[in-house]
Amino acid sequence: GGVPHAHFGFASAYDSVRESIFRVLGAIIPPDEEGFEVFLTGHSLGGALATLCAVDVRTRMPHVSVTMYNFGSPKVGDEAFVLRYNSLVKNSFRVVNDADVFARLPRNKGIGSVPGLPYYYHVGRTVLTSTERPKAWVEGESAGEDPLKDRWGDISELLDAEVSLMQTVLDGRGWKSHVENGYHAAMEQCTSSIANSTDP
Repeated sequence: GGVPHAHFGFASAYDSVRESIFRVLGAIIPPDEEGFEVFLTGHSLGGALATLCAVDVRTRMPHVSVTMYNFGSPKVGDEAFVLRYNSLVKNSFRVVNDADVFARLPRNKGIGSVPGLPYYYHVGRTVLTSTERPKAWVEGESAGEDPLKDRWGDISELLDAEVSLMQTVLDGRGWKSHVENGYHAAMEQCTSSIANSTDP
């Protein structure tokens, strides 16, 4: 529980466009009229802003259904924020491409984390894509646990995870996986696999 908090920088960026968004939505969607659905999407910072907008639309316009897809979005809010978000925005997917390090920020553990600062978490369901795998892993639909969750049982596993993360930064995989072309290639691989599948 507690009071939901979003990352200050993302919240400030969203606040700068918030009233413009609601002016447009108010002009399109009649007050209290059911049956309208708003689709939101964004990449990287745009994904963080789409996340904040999704929960804001559901809070200010509860009669409107919201679906949100973000790509390579950093973590936006604390645990209370995530609980509130997930209770309001039922159709929410965070797409993460392979070794995208930006989708793992801000850090809660290990190198780069700052003691005393709030922990931030992701919202919605995880969809993991990669050009290396023919199918996307979808939380709640695919077998196994979220491959991106922090699961460190001891210090050696933590160190191995940190070394692996740093390696993706140094060899460029983290950046290549984050840019739009990386997401496009991975999504194309997944859709091609589905289109060519013989499964019913």
